[in-house]
Amino acid sequence: MKTFMKSLATAAAAAALGMTTSAHALKMSVIHYDVNNTANFQNWLVSDGGAGDGDHLVNGSITLDLAALHPIPSWEIGWSITSSVNTIFDSATSTLFTSNSISVQNGSNSKMRVFDIVMDDNNTGPRNYVASTASGTFTGKVGSQTGTNLYYYNDPANGLPMATELANYAAFTSFIGAGAGNLNLTGASGSAGNIVAEYTGYLAPASLSSYSYNSAHGLAVPDTGPFANTMIFDFTLEPGGGLSTRSMLMQTTHVPEPMTVSLLGAGLVGLVAARRRKAKQEQAEA
Repeated sequence: MKTFMKSLATAAAAAALGMTTSAHALKMSVIHYDVNNTANFQNWLVSDGGAGDGDHLVNGSITLDLAALHPIPSWEIGWSITSSVNTIFDSATSTLFTSNSISVQNGSNSKMRVFDIVMDDNNTGPRNYVASTASGTFTGKVGSQTGTNLYYYNDPANGLPMATELANYAAFTSFIGAGAGNLNLTGASGSAGNIVAEYTGYLAPASLSSYSYNSAHGLAVPDTGPFANTMIFDFTLEPGGGLSTRSMLMQTTHVPEPMTVSLLGAGLVGLVAARRRKAKQEQAEA
């Protein structure tokens, strides 16, 4: 665990410096709509260095700037995201993928659902292990639907689930599919790959309700070459409600195969047994 946390801190520091390659297609899709009137639907798709990226640089980081995107429709006035930063750091030993925001506030007069997707491809393989974390705190008014669902995907085929913005709520429901507990993303550019972690069904009981999630395990389908990762944060906010210090992290690494470790252990056991037999033989001959 100490080794993992050390590598995580090192990778995070490198990510803050933008240490990644321009070959990545880091994107963030911001989807939100009025739960009581789904005709009020908005989707922005922001690419690293493109419109909506505050620093306008292709540097492995998207600092979301909603004001630079399409005009804000009247139904979503009062809705805001503060300091949303999404980064990718990819090296020969580790791929660190993060998404954070200081706050998301619903200052409108209606219940809002936020469904945002952060995705990146052309990461360096091989990888066979993934660690996922998340945390956040609901603030202000809460209700029966106030809560969150989090999803983490890995695609050994190196595909991204979105290539264009979704036009309306019908397109959104078609895109997310009908999964039994899991989302089944079916975008124009393919699926998101394999779901490797999820945290679903959290409902905030009161204002200042916090959640946290941690998961770490081997990949059922390892990445043998370039691969893609996708993270989704899905939550619902009442009017006057908010979500603060929201964060998601996904790190993929390569660790020794269990078979290699087993063979090494078997070899050591065999060596000890052979030495014991030799010692007994020498004692018998003495």
